[in-house]
Amino acid sequence: MPPPTPPSASSSRTLRPPKNPPHHPHPRRRIHPLPPLLRHLPPLLHLSRRLSPCRHRLRGLPPQPRTPPPGRLRRRPRRPPLGPGPSLAPRPRGLLQVLPLGKQRGGNIAYFATLCALDHDLSPLKILGIFMNVPYFSGSQRSDSELRLVNDRILPLPANDLMWSLSLPEGADRDHVYCNPTAAESAYGNKIGRLPACFINGYGGDPLVDKQKEFAKILEARGVRVEKRFVEDGYHAVEIFDETKALALAQNIKNFVLSLTSEFSN
Repeated sequence: MPPPTPPSASSSRTLRPPKNPPHHPHPRRRIHPLPPLLRHLPPLLHLSRRLSPCRHRLRGLPPQPRTPPPGRLRRRPRRPPLGPGPSLAPRPRGLLQVLPLGKQRGGNIAYFATLCALDHDLSPLKILGIFMNVPYFSGSQRSDSELRLVNDRILPLPANDLMWSLSLPEGADRDHVYCNPTAAESAYGNKIGRLPACFINGYGGDPLVDKQKEFAKILEARGVRVEKRFVEDGYHAVEIFDETKALALAQNIKNFVLSLTSEFSN
């Protein structure tokens, strides 16, 4: 049986900078339920990334200054709807509705980019909300789920610690603002309350789930509208391997976006 054809940019309606290819280049190893379910929705926005501090050090390159996230939000022309389907909510002429979406560390990037974008005029971009699938948070103090799943087959604790040590600036620990949601709350304070609606997806078998729940509570306490889906029978990145979970994730994205576009039209 031939491997499935990977979705094209036009079918997935995802705005992704061309220099950032998908992380999984072998389509037979991945399930692609998103394109047919996410048609007729506003573009899902992928932000450009760069090498982590460690990869620069390992390659003998000088550290790069952090690019202000609004500089990574690039306006792209809106594509027409693909075939018959529900129409989008009416919008003012020239307005481009987008939804930053990210999984794992991409969820963190979408969160912090939107936070920084609050202080900038991104017209004609209109950020409707943020969708974060298993955002990658941690902290110096171990959470119950990290201790309970210390030998997790997908994300064992030593591997998690190693990835953070390679990703954070030299001398930083896991209480860095980009790692610990409590540190981020201290840094951004009331600004968090200005965020658009957020959707957080997580699984009970993920070592990061307790930090994800803590993150959701922080957003709610700041007055952000938060939709949460924490499913017990799942693990970190389960949707890559389980088609049922992948389809459920895609449906959650669709329902969330449609609820936002409906509100925007009222």
